[in-house]
Amino acid sequence: AGDTNDAGGPAADAAGDVLAPSDGPGGGRVSAKRPRVAPSFGDIMSPHMTGVTLPNGFSPLQRLLLTANGNVERIVSSFYYEPLTVLVNLNHKRSPCVYDRQVTMLVRGEPFLHAKSTIYLTDPAWEEMVERRGTPLGAVFRVMGVLPTFHLRSVGRGRDSSGSGFFWRVYTLASQGMTCEITETFADDTFEKRSRGSALDASLASTDGHGIPV
Repeated sequence: AGDTNDAGGPAADAAGDVLAPSDGPGGGRVSAKRPRVAPSFGDIMSPHMTGVTLPNGFSPLQRLLLTANGNVERIVSSFYYEPLTVLVNLNHKRSPCVYDRQVTMLVRGEPFLHAKSTIYLTDPAWEEMVERRGTPLGAVFRVMGVLPTFHLRSVGRGRDSSGSGFFWRVYTLASQGMTCEITETFADDTFEKRSRGSALDASLASTDGHGIPV
């Protein structure tokens, strides 16, 4: 997804501090007066989700990604009105019923997300689905017809060795048969990728700026 400064771990911000939700590990720098995230987002995860209070320092769009419960791909694809590219960099069985997985997402040919996951199979039926039937790890929840519980554990931001900014989150997806511990690192410019000749740019060029064809 590299080390904690450039590819997906809890990292320090420019001031050397880790930002975390008040109920996450290392919570602090959080005001009790800030509004709390609603406990349910009505998307694809179980409604039994833990609300958190996000620290200051994130833009509205960054907060949207930090609290997304399984729909990051849809959010970014909808923003650009373009499909995304998903690259599976690692899909490794560490030990019986434990897998490591790393994924990169790209938009307009540029990476904006690196994700590291450790996946634990905790039920024989789920183990059979993956290890004997070959069901992809990313599809097991859907195939089993289960909505996992989403728990956002911590968030933060920092800069890599080249000076590029990023922000990250650590969260858990859990059900009776499988638990996923996931760290996602987003580029600061996730919503600022520009490319001439894109479908969205071409569409805007043929309208009056309000979506009306000219």
